[in-house]
Amino acid sequence: MVMLNRDKICSANWRQAAYFGHQMNRDLPLFVVAHDTAGRSAQSTVDYLATSSRKVSYHVIIDRDGIMTQMVPLDRQAWHAGVSQHPGKPWIKGLNRCSIGVALDNPGELTRATDGTYRAWFGGAWAHSEVERGHRNGRDTWHLPYTARQLTSFEKLVLALDAEYGLDSVLSHHDIAPDRKVDTSPTLDPLLRALTQQVEDKAADMPVGDRAIVATIGGLNLRRGPNINAEVIETMEWNTGVTVEPPIQRTGYVFVTTDDGQAGWAHSHYLQGI
Repeated sequence: MVMLNRDKICSANWRQAAYFGHQMNRDLPLFVVAHDTAGRSAQSTVDYLATSSRKVSYHVIIDRDGIMTQMVPLDRQAWHAGVSQHPGKPWIKGLNRCSIGVALDNPGELTRATDGTYRAWFGGAWAHSEVERGHRNGRDTWHLPYTARQLTSFEKLVLALDAEYGLDSVLSHHDIAPDRKVDTSPTLDPLLRALTQQVEDKAADMPVGDRAIVATIGGLNLRRGPNINAEVIETMEWNTGVTVEPPIQRTGYVFVTTDDGQAGWAHSHYLQGI
């Protein structure tokens, strides 16, 4: 399980990016955008982002062993999206201000060489049996597969972010900038869509007056408002009983009263009806 402490990931290494932006815009829905690092290794990407004069950064890097390095606080803007807009909400443009950028260590799009290998921009080469074929922007593309540990860490991170922030959707760089980007590999698309389905607001299925319990072993924060920045009243332990009260929902949160009389907002994803 991935645990968050407000703007930090407890289980991740920390190294600060050289450049990142202002506070996130909490008046907009929050998204996760997945990227390829397109570098030689996770460590080389971390070193570059920590020292580069270019204004580029990600919130989190996930290496091929599934180990995470956080580089930007989760409540601040990382410069990862560039010119972008949400594919299903085209009025939301410039997603740096409302998205968490997660980069998976991967060389990015590969080029087929005359010797039958597939090469990255930095010279790394892989055999045909090691790569996977995709389709982006009307043409075939070739990519190195992500590892099972990377995908597991990515999924756990997304669910933890949803529990604290209330996510709207999980997207690829290609989704938000299709005319200029091909990452991530198309083979990641089913997981991105499944996670989007999983984090969609479930509060409508929990009517006022319903009884529920906290269904996450790590506990669930009870807050004074329906967002991550609201003050924490208490952390409800696993199996704590609550009653859902009006108003019913705000961006994934429901208003509840605990059995000991505390009232506040909790994210519905980690409540289970009883």
